[in-house]
Amino acid sequence: MNEANIEDSEPFELDGLQHYQLKSLLLDSHLAQGNGPGRSDSVDKRRERLRLSGQLPQGWFGRLLLDDLDKQMGGLAERLRPWVAGDEAQKQAVEIDISLAQGQLQGWIDTQKGRQLIIKPGSFNGKDLLLGWIQHLCLSLSEAPGDTLLFDAKLSWRFPALAADEARPRLAALVALWQQGMKRPLPFFPNTAWDWFKAMEKDPDKPDAADKAALSRFNGGWMINGEGEDPYVARCFPELNDAVLTQLQELAREHLTSLHQTLEELK
Repeated sequence: MNEANIEDSEPFELDGLQHYQLKSLLLDSHLAQGNGPGRSDSVDKRRERLRLSGQLPQGWFGRLLLDDLDKQMGGLAERLRPWVAGDEAQKQAVEIDISLAQGQLQGWIDTQKGRQLIIKPGSFNGKDLLLGWIQHLCLSLSEAPGDTLLFDAKLSWRFPALAADEARPRLAALVALWQQGMKRPLPFFPNTAWDWFKAMEKDPDKPDAADKAALSRFNGGWMINGEGEDPYVARCFPELNDAVLTQLQELAREHLTSLHQTLEELK
């Protein structure tokens, strides 16, 4: 064996994708176990398989990471259990067939116990919430409207069912925005816009702090990929200058206000 090909370092942490995949695996395992008498044995067997799989960092670091992620995903599974369908009869694929001025919007949304469940083992960002909001508006305009529940590693939220006459103009506005974006670049970066909007809602008297939050999300940093690092975004918007930020703020107010006002903590 060529010694030059042997790595002289051992991994002590996972990258973002590996982290996400491990959490997804742990969450699926917790949900599959249920609350039966053999649950403890199943947990131990699953953890042992992961240790032997080579997916974890070496030694003590791997055990510490596994303990932490397993606890997080166990807590998420506990929050999910009351809402997850126990059998196929409680699941339904809801058809989406919506007529808008811009055209016909068609597709399917999976529901459980009459609700849409959106689950992320990590943390929701602005893009995740905007996508969930669009799906919720579509569900509200279907033949089987209902709530949309959102769960991440730490928090649970709800979009309550909306009346059709409330959901339709909001969906139409977002479709119109998408059509504009197909014709020219728009400075609407969901994560950046959401971080700015949240900061403004938290303290309207500190716009500079909100602008700083937007710049931080756009530029990125340690363990955070900035939206401005996307090569397609960077091509059109190399920096979040005052002119671009002003346009982003206007679009955020127009399209994220109703999302923010509707989103509520699930208790």
